[in-house]
Amino acid sequence: MFYERRAYDTYTKGTVSVSGTQYRYINAVPILITTNYHFKPGEKISPFVGLGVGAMSMNRDTNMGVYVLSTDTWHFALKPEVGVLVNANSQLDILLSGKYYTGFATSDMPAQSYFAFNIGFVFKSGM
Repeated sequence: MFYERRAYDTYTKGTVSVSGTQYRYINAVPILITTNYHFKPGEKISPFVGLGVGAMSMNRDTNMGVYVLSTDTWHFALKPEVGVLVNANSQLDILLSGKYYTGFATSDMPAQSYFAFNIGFVFKSGM
């Protein structure tokens, strides 16, 4: 979820003008098939790159007092990723990565993109 507060102003869309403070919200839900390539699998430090391809559901709301403009769309989406797995022990890896999500433009909404940082743990089974 992303949020932005815009200052009091007059905003025009088509032939309608409304004055007030805008509150903008975007909810993005990516649904992607992802693959990663590890450069040094099994090593203490294993850098990797990845790519996700799929769709992103976007809901954009603009609130001004009692007025709400809402747009719901699905975007074709890509998610390149770079990161590193650090082997802590035989049962645990530490994951550090950055992902850039891109939802391409539709007829209802321009392209939307954002960057995400990830820190996490990978628990390994004995298999």
